[in-house]
Amino acid sequence: MDEPGARQDHRPRKSFWARFSEQETGPQKILVGLAGTMTALATTVGGVYALNNVVRDDPETVATDPSGTASSPDRTQDPTNEPSTEPSSGPAEPPPSSTAGVTLRPGQTLVAQGSKEADDLVHAFVDDPGARTELDVVILAERRDKTPQWIMRLWYNCQGLPAGQPPGEDLCDSVMLVFDDADPSPPDFDAPRRIELRGFWADNRPTGEGYGARGLAIFPVPASF
Repeated sequence: MDEPGARQDHRPRKSFWARFSEQETGPQKILVGLAGTMTALATTVGGVYALNNVVRDDPETVATDPSGTASSPDRTQDPTNEPSTEPSSGPAEPPPSSTAGVTLRPGQTLVAQGSKEADDLVHAFVDDPGARTELDVVILAERRDKTPQWIMRLWYNCQGLPAGQPPGEDLCDSVMLVFDDADPSPPDFDAPRRIELRGFWADNRPTGEGYGARGLAIFPVPASF
C-alpha cells in the first residue's frame, strides 16, 4: 500500500485519434453495438417469415423443379379465379324462335312439307283412327299455293329427298288435310302461307287407311268428345 503523500505513476493517456483508429471512442462503440443488434433482429425476422411460409404453404414461394429451374405457381390456373357459370337467377322461359320466317311460341312445332314433323303429324291422326290428339303445330303450305287452302296437301314419308329440294310423288307420300268440317276454323296466315292447329284435334271421318296409304285424306276438327 502506498504511503500517504507518495506520488502515484499514471499510464500516459491516449490521444483522441489513437482511440479513434482503434474504435474505442464512445460514438464508435454505440454504432458497433447498434449494428450487431440490427443484424440479430434481421436474422430473427427472416427465420420467422421462412417458417411461416412453410407452415402456410404460401403460393408465392418459389419452387424448383427436378431440372433445377425455378418456377412459381400460375395464378391463371387457380379455379377460384374463374368466372362463375351459374345463372344469376332461375331459368327463364325461352323466347319465341323463328324458323322459315315463322315465329313459334315455346313448345310449338313447325310442320314443313316433306319433313319428319309431317310424318309425326300423319301418325298422330291415323295410328288410332278417330282418336283425339293434342297438337301445337304450324303447317306450312306448298309454295305454289296462293292461300292456305282449306284443302291442303301435305307431303310426308319422303325417301332420299335431296336437302333443299321440294317434295314430290316420286320420293314422297301425300295426304289431303280437309278443314271443311272444322268449327271453328283453325287460324290461317299468309306470310308465309300456313295453318295453325292448337289443342285437341281428331279425324272427323276416319277411313281406317293407314300411314302411306294411297289417296289418304284426313278431316281434322277440334275434339269436343
